Amino acid sequence: MEFRFLDNYETSVNGRRTDLIKKNKYGAAAEVTDFAILLGGYGGRAESNRLFSNSTIRSGHYYIDCNLHGNVWVINSQGNGYWQYPIVRQGVGIRPATSYSFNEVEFKDAIAIKGIKEIAYGELPQTVMGLDDSLELETAFNAFELIETGRTYTVDSADFTSEADFTPRQLVEYEYKDGHYVRVVADDATMYGYKLSDGREIKKGQPYWVKVEPIVWMVDKKNDIVLSKKIILAGIPFNDDNGPDLNYFTKFSDTIVGKFLNETFAKEIVAPRTYQSATERQEAKVFKKVK
Repeated sequence: MEFRFLDNYETSVNGRRTDLIKKNKYGAAAEVTDFAILLGGYGGRAESNRLFSNSTIRSGHYYIDCNLHGNVWVINSQGNGYWQYPIVRQGVGIRPATSYSFNEVEFKDAIAIKGIKEIAYGELPQTVMGLDDSLELETAFNAFELIETGRTYTVDSADFTSEADFTPRQLVEYEYKDGHYVRVVADDATMYGYKLSDGREIKKGQPYWVKVEPIVWMVDKKNDIVLSKKIILAGIPFNDDNGPDLNYFTKFSDTIVGKFLNETFAKEIVAPRTYQSATERQEAKVFKKVK
């Protein structure tokens, strides 16, 4: 499966705008997950957002495939846009898209919800656990009682305010009481006062437990587009430099984020879980305690 971003015609030009934007009551604006906010995505609150003023939904910012003179177009929380440097991680998220016709087997059973067909495909950390559940998970983690599933999810190891090159690191997936989770230690987002879906304000150095959940995709068969319903990742630059090297003719597949989506993300969201045996888990547990 090959992933891409929507382009400016699919998000903003009435004549060619995809039905996923036309039929969505919020237009091009999209909800952002807790996971994306923890990775550096925009986490504005609903009460300050006119599009989402009557709900608890928080909209974010995300890149699209439209670049010119070293800048990339970003859709903001209102569904409008602005130009941004491609190296910027801070505040800008990822909302992948792909082709329906090339992936019909995975998406053919989509069910219409309020006029838009939706289906789950793949899994990714998305929703932060509440304080009580987080404390229970952290206690189990420190006691080496969590089971490693063999899955990992790749994110950027750089501070999201940095302009350093993309340096991947893996977040380990754990199983606990039939659920799957990752542990994310927050970067410095306190200057924004961003809050997660459970109402907690993000604090630097604080561990947060995020539940792994199915990714929901919206299907536009007529225009051959499948688009993630939410902004699901952040903190990864569009490309690794600014300036004329990035221009209108740059292929998305050659960018940093394009390579990440198709070489890493595409595999990780459907990777099998390869659990350790009970003996191996116990040996690992003892080794970690001794270490």
